[in-house]
Amino acid sequence: MTFIARTVAFAAVALLSLAIGPRPSDDLDTFIKTQMAQREINALSLAIIQDGKIEARAYGVTSRGGAPVTTDTLFQAGSISKPVAAMGALKLVEQGVLSLGEDVNGKLKSWKVPENEFTRTEKVTLRGLLSHTAGLTVHGFPGYDVTEKMPSVVEVLDGKGNTEAVRVNVVPGNLARYSGGGYTVNNMLTLAAAGASLFTDVDGLPDEEFIFIGGNRFGSTQRNVSFGIARDSTGAVSGLAWMASGTERTIPRIGPLFASVKPASDPDPSFTKSVDAALRAFAEGGEAVRSVPHLTTGARTELSAAPARQLAGVREVTYLSSQDVTGRRIERHGSTVAKVMFYRVETAQRSRNVLVHVTGDNLITDYDVVEK
Repeated sequence: MTFIARTVAFAAVALLSLAIGPRPSDDLDTFIKTQMAQREINALSLAIIQDGKIEARAYGVTSRGGAPVTTDTLFQAGSISKPVAAMGALKLVEQGVLSLGEDVNGKLKSWKVPENEFTRTEKVTLRGLLSHTAGLTVHGFPGYDVTEKMPSVVEVLDGKGNTEAVRVNVVPGNLARYSGGGYTVNNMLTLAAAGASLFTDVDGLPDEEFIFIGGNRFGSTQRNVSFGIARDSTGAVSGLAWMASGTERTIPRIGPLFASVKPASDPDPSFTKSVDAALRAFAEGGEAVRSVPHLTTGARTELSAAPARQLAGVREVTYLSSQDVTGRRIERHGSTVAKVMFYRVETAQRSRNVLVHVTGDNLITDYDVVEK
């Protein structure tokens, strides 16, 4: 099974659910039920596409003695996904986003086909992936039980799942050999080329790629974690629902990106002066921070440990905007954050964007220097 199979399965459910209302039994039903009995098949789901219309049928039970199968029951899509994956890739070729003959490593991001003696003269191309002539290993994938830990796509490609690593062991173009591994590479390629992914960008941490896996969820290509986008009653994004090792936790949204912040008039110039004084103190560290009156106890202790060199030489602090984050359960240095303030800070080195985290009683409890 290729990685896109999960997405196809969700899409299939959406299509199958178009069949509404009871339907009288016919000869096809009789034939299928007879074949299922003879072949000892527990369950079967069928979609009939005719004259532009889709009809769904479901037979059997989810397990022996289990619940009846319906047209909403999920089945492993398996290699049914390959024509869909090929169609998506060829659509990108048609749009000029991908080329059938180029080295796929030029577009792959979070994982690349490892080079070896078989790729010295011939490279893995999209044409080879789609036609099973890229020289890649792994015939197919058995899938995972719902109780098993599911590896990320990169882990599967590197042999850390229940199959061997996907590698080139024949000169590309020299042999036609079925390869589900090749189609998994194709899925990574089309997702990267189509921009259907997100990248983390956190200073001091390695970047991580997340790809769309259905609904409003994105899954990591490096490890077995995913997240969904949480929204409040108005539909505004309020945070992320982070899933790791079967446990979900909510990560609150701190505020919009600086690029989307529209500068506003300063509602409290006196507080901006307090922020200015605090940032200058953070740049010095030590006693300078401990003597700032408008800090929380936790901030005074934690932020005095070392000077913030990014803030050295503060020349001017300009208010841009603020956001009320009451109720989002954001905590910094032991205090609950009620408001996030956006400032542009001119320093001796450059202009910087700074987030200042403020409590309900107007005390500064932390700050973040945002580079982008």
